[in-house]
Amino acid sequence: MPRESQYDSEQLRQPIPIRTWDRTSEGDRYQQASHVLHRVAEDVSPVSAASRDEIAPSVPAKSFSRSGPHASSIYTRAGFAEHQPQVVLQVPAIKRKPVRATTQPLPAPLSTENLGIHDDMSNEQQHPPQPSNNKSSRWPQLIGNVSFLFIPVLFLTLGLVLGSLDGKPTNERRHWNTYQNLMQIAATLFPITFALITGRAAVKVAAYILQNGTTLGKLEQMMGSKTISGTIGTQFQLRSFNALGLCLILLWLLSPIGSQAYLRLVSPGLDSRTSPSLVPYFTTDTQSMFAGGDSISSDLVQSSVFRSMFAAALLSPSDSKTGPMDLWGNVKIPSLSSLQPITGGDWVTLSPNDSVVYSSLVGIPIAASGIGTTDLSIESSYINLNCGTPNRMSGFMNLQPFYHDSNPNSSPYSVDNGTCRGIDSSVASSVYNTTATWSIGLDSFVSPHFNGNLSTKSSSKSCQPGSQGYIASPCSLRNLSPAEVRRGTLLFQSLQVAPDERSTSPRVDAAFCQLNQVYVESQVTCTTTATTPRVCRVVAQRNSQGHHAPSALTPLSFPEIFQAMSLHLPRSFGTEESSSRSDPSIYYISNPSPAAITTATGPVDLSHTQPQILSHHLGQIINTYYTLSQAYQLITEGSPQQLPDNPTAISTIRFSEELYQVAWPWFVFLIISILAMLLSGLATVILSLQIRNPDILGYCSSLIRDSKYIDLPIEGGNDDGMKRTRMNSDLRLTMGEVRDAENSHIAIVKEEDMVSTRKDGRV
Repeated sequence: MPRESQYDSEQLRQPIPIRTWDRTSEGDRYQQASHVLHRVAEDVSPVSAASRDEIAPSVPAKSFSRSGPHASSIYTRAGFAEHQPQVVLQVPAIKRKPVRATTQPLPAPLSTENLGIHDDMSNEQQHPPQPSNNKSSRWPQLIGNVSFLFIPVLFLTLGLVLGSLDGKPTNERRHWNTYQNLMQIAATLFPITFALITGRAAVKVAAYILQNGTTLGKLEQMMGSKTISGTIGTQFQLRSFNALGLCLILLWLLSPIGSQAYLRLVSPGLDSRTSPSLVPYFTTDTQSMFAGGDSISSDLVQSSVFRSMFAAALLSPSDSKTGPMDLWGNVKIPSLSSLQPITGGDWVTLSPNDSVVYSSLVGIPIAASGIGTTDLSIESSYINLNCGTPNRMSGFMNLQPFYHDSNPNSSPYSVDNGTCRGIDSSVASSVYNTTATWSIGLDSFVSPHFNGNLSTKSSSKSCQPGSQGYIASPCSLRNLSPAEVRRGTLLFQSLQVAPDERSTSPRVDAAFCQLNQVYVESQVTCTTTATTPRVCRVVAQRNSQGHHAPSALTPLSFPEIFQAMSLHLPRSFGTEESSSRSDPSIYYISNPSPAAITTATGPVDLSHTQPQILSHHLGQIINTYYTLSQAYQLITEGSPQQLPDNPTAISTIRFSEELYQVAWPWFVFLIISILAMLLSGLATVILSLQIRNPDILGYCSSLIRDSKYIDLPIEGGNDDGMKRTRMNSDLRLTMGEVRDAENSHIAIVKEEDMVSTRKDGRV
């Protein structure tokens, strides 16, 4: 039976008057009705509030009939305007199906968001709307936000640990590689974590101010400030150069600054600390062991050690001869005459690259020890020679002895100065039992006549350290005037060709040298590190400003000292007069290179030696031998403190210890950057507890959240943007221009609903 036949005209009734539906008024009506269901079905009109199950099937159009006097009349188009009957549309009365319903009071006013027209009931039943303040769903988010706070805490801990290294010794950089790796890793991770935490904070701030009401411009500023490039670009795009934009830019600039602060925070460096100190050093006024007949030759063991040290000094490598220190680490004193001309008390500065001629091959022991740099000024003196051109002679000039038969216990000669005295090369030493190939003699001594003791007794020896009771150092005669002292002349003779069967007269090279004592003040710098031994050198020199004996008075002016020097020095290497080769000392005068000394054969011709070369090299030999006679036991790893009456110098000790140094300006920038990141994390935690709305800012799913063009397969009324995206992740979308007869606008629609795409991008 057709469906239309179920109804007749008598069952028709008047239709319900039509009115415009307003969601707000309809919601108010439902709030006043306590018996209305809390959940309204999707297929129910807000006007009827009827369930889908209550509505009967649709009434066919044939069931509608007209009533009245013109019910059976048929009208044409022409007569339609003339006959306008009153038509009453009647709808058959349909009995509603009963629905089981329960009524319950609403806990809160019904939100208008729950009053909507939906297509099917299954989506509502599967995904019911959730309350906006769902505490159970916020716990994971809260735990995640709190866990992010540990990141700036770790950065802060590392920064404080690195800052605590300031002033601590590097201990040979034992842990430096570890610190470098930590700083490099932190510098790499810092901008990443800064963007992670600060970007999340910017989104939370935007959601919070949106919840409490804000302008669109400020909202866009916050949402565009999730990266440093986005922050700067957003300000220019919005053209909103205000205080908020400036603060956001300054905040994000802390990201690269904090990263660079880690790389420049700690570095090893030398820390110089100065403190005054007293440093003992060896004084050249110390008496020689030759004084008073107490010769080194009295002990064969001492004599062997003494001669070995002298030979080692002359045969030392060229670097040692020309370097600022001797073989045993003692500082050598430069020859002031070899430096640039000076006047008065002016200082002459010596650089490490200067070519310096040193007065002796052995230096002065200094008790500077410990890690660091010691600066001190010391007083010293040396014998200076000014020799003439060597002359070729036939035979040695005879030297007058000091005693009858070379016996120190016999009475001395009573003769005036002017006669060269010394030990001839032909005299064999009682100790060495050898002759010599060269000799030295001196024509002036401390007394005009040798008619008494060899040296003048002194009641005070404060300037002459040692046990000798006689004056044997020029310092004891500092009150003499220059006129009272006759300048001595040294006679130097070297055998060039020994006599043989063809010639009874040997050929000898001889030269006269003027002697004087030079007193200098030297500024010495000694540097010691944890990995290198002490290095000392003279950095400046000038004439001594103290009161001294006349320069014409030298240690050789004392007869007992020169007598031992003229006997032992030419015989140190044991080269006899009858030898076919020269003594190594003579080879040194000709060429100080150790290779030239050890490989030379035959005699040396000194007749063509320049006077300056002869003066320097012969002076070095004499000063080396005399200095060894003063302190040969002290020079080898000894300390000036072992000798009594040694002077002390007021020194400035600079401790150049390698320490970790912290760049404090970078440390301040680092702490500010870390605190900014920490405060951003705290703001994220606090604002997350204050925000009641779902997290939809910045998610693509928010673009289609309430779109009338898209019917989402899965709806989630109060879900966050990321959750909605996960639920509809397979939904394919497209964007273009949607237009009707009059208007057009950009919209996002399903890709399957797209009809066509124009070249300009319209859908």
